[in-house]
Amino acid sequence: MATRMTWWVLLGALAVVPGQGPVAAQSADGDMVPNPSAEVGAAQPEGWTSRGKATFAWGGEAAHDGQRSLKIRYSDVDAEWSSSPFKVDGSYATEYPWVVVSAWVKTERTSGLTYLRISWWRDGQEIGEGRTAPLPHGTADWARVRLAALPAAGATEGRVGLCSQGNVGAAWFDDVATSLTTLPASRHSLGQGEPVASPYQAFLDEYPKASWAADALERLLALDEAAGRWEDVVDRLRLRAKAAAAAERAD
Repeated sequence: MATRMTWWVLLGALAVVPGQGPVAAQSADGDMVPNPSAEVGAAQPEGWTSRGKATFAWGGEAAHDGQRSLKIRYSDVDAEWSSSPFKVDGSYATEYPWVVVSAWVKTERTSGLTYLRISWWRDGQEIGEGRTAPLPHGTADWARVRLAALPAAGATEGRVGLCSQGNVGAAWFDDVATSLTTLPASRHSLGQGEPVASPYQAFLDEYPKASWAADALERLLALDEAAGRWEDVVDRLRLRAKAAAAAERAD
């Protein structure tokens, strides 16, 4: 079985198109998720809903910034704090809408999976997701976790998930930031009813040297792993190693 290697790259504000000049990415102003630091609320934090079977808490036991954070402990298979939905355009008619989520996470004696995810929705149904690699087991101080993802084709809404699965220990989440950056989609006959089978592959085809290409490749790798397409996993690992070697030579 292929081994997944997680890597991180700095996400730039410009994409370089082969044979063209830089293409400016358009960024949305403000945070897309209300109450990102979970400071506001009465009995429950405004804009956040606990889902799944676990011990959920919202309070001042630990906080990265401010007075409160969101906590999950003793989680079962699928437990998360889920944000209010935000609008996305998964039609890919004119642009690639990259959604970037980050959060600060603190863990204590974790034994299962702790991660961030973005779930994609249409007509009240979840149709896809993007997620980070799980954090290491054990106890760790606050660390920033980041995820960049494209909506599933046809999605109209997204939700941030602060997730814990099979954890006896605890995880705290704080200071969530969610932003949107769009790049033009120009090489597709979109907007004419033609479906996008793979937004990430379409993006790589159009922007192979963009600063977001590494994120597209990482998401494709995760999708191939989840589907058990191990030959594709090996091919993408080779492609990623080749790109990393080229970047080192450029430096």
